[in-house]
Amino acid sequence: MEKIELKNIKYYGGIGVVLTLLGGLRRIGPLFRIAGIVLILIALSEFAQKFREDKIFRQYLIGVIVNIVGMGFALIMAIITGAWSIVKTLIWGNYRGYYDIFSEISFAVVFFALLIYAITILSTHFYRDSLKRIADKTGIKNFSIAGDLLFYGAIGTVLILGLFAMYIGWIILAVAFFSLPDFWETGTPEGQRTEVPQD
Repeated sequence: MEKIELKNIKYYGGIGVVLTLLGGLRRIGPLFRIAGIVLILIALSEFAQKFREDKIFRQYLIGVIVNIVGMGFALIMAIITGAWSIVKTLIWGNYRGYYDIFSEISFAVVFFALLIYAITILSTHFYRDSLKRIADKTGIKNFSIAGDLLFYGAIGTVLILGLFAMYIGWIILAVAFFSLPDFWETGTPEGQRTEVPQD
């Protein structure tokens, strides 16, 4: 029977999720979000090593990369599409004034929104797979519930309810990390939870 220390994973992951939730704050929010992503990745990397399940870290990392690269790609494509549409309208199209320019810009915005929607669903799919693997290893169902809420919430972001579901998913994920014991004993059903031994 092997005893695995999870104390660092517990706090890195939990604090990382809390910082991610604070990412919506003005000015300093993006810094919180970056710090949160880094801490979560550190926690999952350590978790993957200790539980010998590389996909726990790899799947979440793929989700982060898809999200960051995808958002940048979507923004660049939206700008190019909008600029090209305006130039095309002015040079070759039947330009009738501001209405045509507005319609072309609207097309670029819709195109951007659709790309963001697809990217969000894809990235949360990888998050969900990673979190379900943690739930399988630990028996803590909140990890799986959080993954489901993030994924299905992303699908439902066309409605306000979807955004709310994703927010609740992050909160449940924080609870899941903080509910990890300081030590985990393998070899028993769902592991044996033990706290830090007192001196």
